[in-house]
Amino acid sequence: MPDGNVEFYDKCADFYDVLHGERHEEFDFYRHYVPASSHVLEIACGSGTLTDVLLETAASVTGIDASVAMLDRARQRVPGARFIKADMRSFDLGMQFDTVLCPFNSLMHLSPHDSLTALSAFAAHCTDAGQVIIDVSNVDDRFLSPSTPEQIISRFSDVPSGRNLCGWERSEYDRPNRLLSVHWRVEDAETGETVAASSYTQRILSSGELDRLLESAGLRPVDKFGTYGRTPFGPGCPRQLFVAQPLR
Repeated sequence: MPDGNVEFYDKCADFYDVLHGERHEEFDFYRHYVPASSHVLEIACGSGTLTDVLLETAASVTGIDASVAMLDRARQRVPGARFIKADMRSFDLGMQFDTVLCPFNSLMHLSPHDSLTALSAFAAHCTDAGQVIIDVSNVDDRFLSPSTPEQIISRFSDVPSGRNLCGWERSEYDRPNRLLSVHWRVEDAETGETVAASSYTQRILSSGELDRLLESAGLRPVDKFGTYGRTPFGPGCPRQLFVAQPLR
């Protein structure tokens, strides 16, 4: 993952989960695809919220992430999982898994070249009969504004400090390069003090581009959904959810 994005997760680790809210629908999708007693590799595991869900049925879960701060939170949340600091663009764990998954738009942080390198690594870490699951947004960039003003996306209480906080977000879109830059800021609701601030970038992936990347990485899609409720993918769907198998 590019260093700027790693810095974002390091700086926002304390607030990341609360700013994203509940993810029950996403968790249910992954529950459906993790067989009992399977061995799972979670790419870009972050703070371990999904890892905790996966361990309900999986025999083991290994999570990798490039952010030390997020991994620290994951280890506290899910002591029964194994966590490794690694870059999804280039890693070799020396073993294979029944399910390899990359959730929550994580692949969108990468360039086209890095996406192919990462997907190839995912395929290499998957057993012959296993599955690779990729989850990214399905965005029609014709409707993305060149810039959006800062707006509140969340209000919450910080338990350790007792402060009431607000999460703010603004963005810019570089259409020629298909890069979305998102800027977060956490503010004390009473004093207006900025408690944390950072930025990340995501590259908008078209459906056709991701299809080609998977094929080039040696992965064959067996299912493609447009929602976490497993609606078949089609125009206007909010997600691109691929379930693929290695081509060997």
